[in-house]
Amino acid sequence: MLDAFIEYLNGIYYEGYAENFKEDNPDTFYQQFVQFVNDYR
Repeated sequence: MLDAFIEYLNGIYYEGYAENFKEDNPDTFYQQFVQFVNDYR
């Protein structure tokens, strides 16, 4: 599911965005990932 979230973010913004976001702000990245999982389960 993490791969799907990364692809989703990269698709909305730009290739590599998710990796940058994860490195720059890991707490928010994982909060949004949990929300993504809950929304698409």
